[in-house]
Amino acid sequence: MSDVFSAPRPAADPAAHPVFHQATGMIVVQLGVDAADAAARLRAAAGSLGLDVLVAARRVVARQLRMTRAGLVPTGSDRSAVS
Repeated sequence: MSDVFSAPRPAADPAAHPVFHQATGMIVVQLGVDAADAAARLRAAAGSLGLDVLVAARRVVARQLRMTRAGLVPTGSDRSAVS
């Protein structure tokens, strides 16, 4: 019998996480796009940077990354936010 507490859990859908929605809302405002487009841009930009989508979302909310038409870019002097 396996131990249910040590069994790996399936990855939860990032879109179900509140920080994903908050970051999506910030991108809506930054780019003037609808929520579906903002969510798609967040997923694509996170993937292109090799970041987990929730890590990217947290960095957007923390204002370490900002979404531009070209993708996610570090804000201010924090150039290490994408690595």
